[in-house]
Amino acid sequence: MIWQSLGFNDNPLSIDPITRDTLSLYTGHRATAESCLKVLASPKVRLVIEGSRGVGTTSFANYLRFSLQDKKIYFTPRNEIRVEAGWNLETLLVSS
Repeated sequence: MIWQSLGFNDNPLSIDPITRDTLSLYTGHRATAESCLKVLASPKVRLVIEGSRGVGTTSFANYLRFSLQDKKIYFTPRNEIRVEAGWNLETLLVSS
């Protein structure tokens, strides 16, 4: 209830990944997001989002996904690949 009184629909400090319902809470990386949105609007493009666990890679991907869906560009990955330490480009490509 306290978050609504401060103008938020949900807890802005949640560590859960951004969802369609909490998209307005996403902050940061605007320039990177805009670049990625332009690239993803092109046909036959794959984008790798890399980062350690807990740094927001899923939220960033969800931000891109939902933003493009709102523009009627239906980007949705078939699956997410969990990359392990020591992987190289060939391992990534084989896994995707």
